[in-house]
Amino acid sequence: MSRRGALTVTNLGELLATSDTISLVVLREGKVLMEWYAAGPPATARDQPVTTFSVSKSVTSLLVGAALADGLIESLEDPITQYLPEYRSVDPGYEGVTVRHLLAMRSGIRFRDHDLPWGDKARVYYEPRLRDHVSRLGLEASAGGDLKYNSYNSVVLGLLLERVTGGSVAEYAERRLWDPLGAEYPASWSVSGPGETLAKMESCFNARPIDLARIGQLLLDGGVVPTGSDDDRRILPQEWMDGSMATQPEDLVDPSTGLHYSLGWWVYAPDANRPYAVSAQGHLGQYLFVYPEQRVVIARFGRSLGGVGSWRSVFDWLAVTAASAG
Repeated sequence: MSRRGALTVTNLGELLATSDTISLVVLREGKVLMEWYAAGPPATARDQPVTTFSVSKSVTSLLVGAALADGLIESLEDPITQYLPEYRSVDPGYEGVTVRHLLAMRSGIRFRDHDLPWGDKARVYYEPRLRDHVSRLGLEASAGGDLKYNSYNSVVLGLLLERVTGGSVAEYAERRLWDPLGAEYPASWSVSGPGETLAKMESCFNARPIDLARIGQLLLDGGVVPTGSDDDRRILPQEWMDGSMATQPEDLVDPSTGLHYSLGWWVYAPDANRPYAVSAQGHLGQYLFVYPEQRVVIARFGRSLGGVGSWRSVFDWLAVTAASAG
């Protein structure tokens, strides 16, 4: 295990080495306090990319925020048919589906949420002609109802971003997010098959953990990249970042944990025992956790959950430890 700065945690190295963890990065006030990469087999390294699975949905949300700030999307309350008019002929109910509904997982788009090969959870991963498939999806409920976690929402947002930017999502992400962020390494989006151009917005953003931690830092810094001078780089509006971290009553998912889903991010409300946290989460135990009060960002990527009952408990402890370490 490698350590930087003042943060040293007893037995953390053993936990990481025995929990199928690929990498762990801890930032405090934008500075690296710890980096850990698996020694193997198979070994991992700082310059090795990870595919982010559903963490990609949170990156997609940032790009929607950028398009809104650029005036390419007029309002989150706009019906998506304003930008994708072809959906009117798929299902008349799309006239009532807004951009916000897609971000909030409340669109009503049909989604069979099970792990069998013919379910939509599998199909969104393996469908080789994803653009054609999502362009034919009907609705199963009226928009604005209860949250139903549905990967098609992010894919449709990819179609919308293509339409309003007039180019590929990858090009827009590079120009509008990745380069201004000051990312150390290049990133990429996977597509569903040969000849396809639609990025897999729901699950296939590929980047290095150190740069994914910087995305968390961007959230922490309110959409600004500090430059050490009076000319800080603003990438996204403060209002958008605040909305991504908000805990509105209508966004509550689990009252027992205070878990909310807000604009593509999972938000844990503070309580007497646990700190306020905002996170992006993905399959196989992928986590990007942001702790606003502790000013800490933690990125963990793995091959599985690794038998850890609650990674959030580990991260809560790490955040408090990192904050006290300065």
